[in-house]
Amino acid sequence: METTWLQLVARAHARGANGELFPLANGQETTAELRRICVQLVAQCPCHRRHPHCPFHLLSQQPPGAVRLKLETMPDAELREMFVLELMCRTRGHQHEGQAGDSCHA
Repeated sequence: METTWLQLVARAHARGANGELFPLANGQETTAELRRICVQLVAQCPCHRRHPHCPFHLLSQQPPGAVRLKLETMPDAELREMFVLELMCRTRGHQHEGQAGDSCHA
């Protein structure tokens, strides 16, 4: 089953019992599905923010053709690592919300 944009938004805003954030990828996605999700995340942040250290935000600064080529040739492990890095960035931003200068969210 394909991950929808609404599911990505829900995952981005969901919290666990201890307030922890959840990854945008649930680990069940195929490589093709991860690529499709990456394209969506490069185009638009589900948190409606642009965090400068987020790998998807960094890719969004590149020309669309270059992004497409990079994602099409990126190995599965690297695609999955992008989601780990995104979660680390979002977690750091969540921990520092309200503290000037420390949030990774712009």
